[in-house]
Amino acid sequence: MTKNDIPIGQRFGQLTILRHLDRCSGNNQYFAARCDCGREIEVQGSHLLYSGIISCGCACTRRTDPMHRSTRRLRLTWRHMINRCTDPDNQDYTGYGGRGIAICPEWLSNFGAFKEWALANGYQDDLSLDRIDNDGNYSPANCRWATITQQNRNTRRVRRLTAFGETKTLSEWAEDPRCQVSYSALHQRITTLGWGIEAALLNKKHERPQFRAA
Repeated sequence: MTKNDIPIGQRFGQLTILRHLDRCSGNNQYFAARCDCGREIEVQGSHLLYSGIISCGCACTRRTDPMHRSTRRLRLTWRHMINRCTDPDNQDYTGYGGRGIAICPEWLSNFGAFKEWALANGYQDDLSLDRIDNDGNYSPANCRWATITQQNRNTRRVRRLTAFGETKTLSEWAEDPRCQVSYSALHQRITTLGWGIEAALLNKKHERPQFRAA
């Protein structure tokens, strides 16, 4: 990190950058910052950018930013998204940036824009960022906040089946009102017995349907 990475006057929550300090920790530049409570502190640039530090730790954080926990979680989510798409040394890079998954310019360069989209589009602390099209980029049009179950259904490894002109995962078909059997029975019919998807969904009997030649 260089001194120019964070300009004088930039704000991070309740902190305003005052000046660059003539010391570093590895590649991390130190900065002097003033909290809205009036206290001046020294802080590493990486802590501001990546760790969600937004105050000196005083009570004004909770008073002026009631969503400070969500803000910190969103910043970590944003950093993880960037790292997996842009850093070849990241353990997840192969499945993201390594196969062409990118981040829209608006989010890549602006945490505030990402946070604004998140809060306006269903963000909750118990949900995770999910791409609707697993082969698409990170962008407002292709992202949502989803439960772990929804995310698991949206991986590339999940088998999708088409019936009645609709394509769903096996779990989603088991929850469809047209399905006449349990998930385990549906799974066995499809994966073990080789039934067609529509027959597997609609046939209440356990024996395989017999089809007569015309």
